[in-house]
Amino acid sequence: MSFNAQQEEQKAINFLNQGRTEEALKSYKLMLRNDPRNRRVRKTVADLCLKLGNAREAEQHLISIAEADVKERNFKIAIPIYRELIKLKPKDYELQIEMADCLLNDERDIEALVHLKNAVGMTQRRNPEIAQEIQNRIIGLNPGELSERRTFAELLEAANWSDKASDAWKEFAEINRKIGKSKEAARSIEKAIQQRDTWETRIEAAQARFDSREPRRALGHLQVIYKDFIRESKVLALLATGIQRVGHEDKAKLLWLEA
Repeated sequence: MSFNAQQEEQKAINFLNQGRTEEALKSYKLMLRNDPRNRRVRKTVADLCLKLGNAREAEQHLISIAEADVKERNFKIAIPIYRELIKLKPKDYELQIEMADCLLNDERDIEALVHLKNAVGMTQRRNPEIAQEIQNRIIGLNPGELSERRTFAELLEAANWSDKASDAWKEFAEINRKIGKSKEAARSIEKAIQQRDTWETRIEAAQARFDSREPRRALGHLQVIYKDFIRESKVLALLATGIQRVGHEDKAKLLWLEA
């Protein structure tokens, strides 16, 4: 005797009307076994599992539905399923990323950014390498937002990736320099120094402080490296500039000659 899905569903509906949820679930599961690709039936099974307090099984069915929708590029249909999954597993960063991907494919970039930022917050301590990758995606989606670039540098710094953090701060400084934010550029270069102190970076920091009209701070950087680079003309020239700007013309002239 062939399986009659319509008859079985009517039986399940009758069970539900009588408040017999477990019996109804059994009927819907029987229908699902006979038609495992039936999204509507699988969703009903998930809903009934939740109603009966079986969240784990409900999650499995919802994930199956969402993955099938994504595979078929039905992103708009997958989005509400991911919303349900996120409510069930609010600390699962992978669900946040999958939701963001669906939203991006549905051209809902602003909403996607929210979920990507949630994923960064969930991974920045335990999985900094993942947080870094996600933050890079955020920057790609919103390249003009400087705060996201700052966050990227801070993530690298918090993960103790000194060389990468130094490079990120220097890139952030260069962007600020180009748009005329000289003090922010100087502060960012100094952040780079905290991660990796080189004489070249000290030169950049000194120049940034000159640009922000803070010659004494610039001199502070130059004095750190002067003894080790006493014959480096660039160091001498910048040092002369700083001494001149704080009012010591004679000393500055000597340094200019030496340079």
